[in-house]
Amino acid sequence: MTVNEIINGSPDGDATGTGFPGLIPLVESYLDGVNVDVQTRCELDTYLRLISRRASGELDTAARWLRNFIDAHPAYRHDSVVGDDIQKDIIAAVIAIGERETAGEGFAGLDIHGLPRLLGNFRRGGCGGSA
Repeated sequence: MTVNEIINGSPDGDATGTGFPGLIPLVESYLDGVNVDVQTRCELDTYLRLISRRASGELDTAARWLRNFIDAHPAYRHDSVVGDDIQKDIIAAVIAIGERETAGEGFAGLDIHGLPRLLGNFRRGGCGGSA
């Protein structure tokens, strides 16, 4: 089984003929059966979609984003050395992302290499919440 199949499920007609519902569909089914307020459910759905898209390969994982960030950095010489300039830029990028999320400002306008492939259209705050 692939990570995508474990997280998102596989159809009944897969190679083994058994299929697997996937962890996210199982969690969604559980959430449908318990008393969760709308805002909490929307917030959970936001994160479940992010996890699903990363598992499918549609979005980068944090590790893939970090490798791509380093590889594209002008100071990187492709010698496996992550110098001070690169480290400072990584830290600045992570701080900027964290500050935007904490403030609920969204990520539009952040000039960070690979950010769209890391977060896609991720919006904290659930349905109709803050950016």
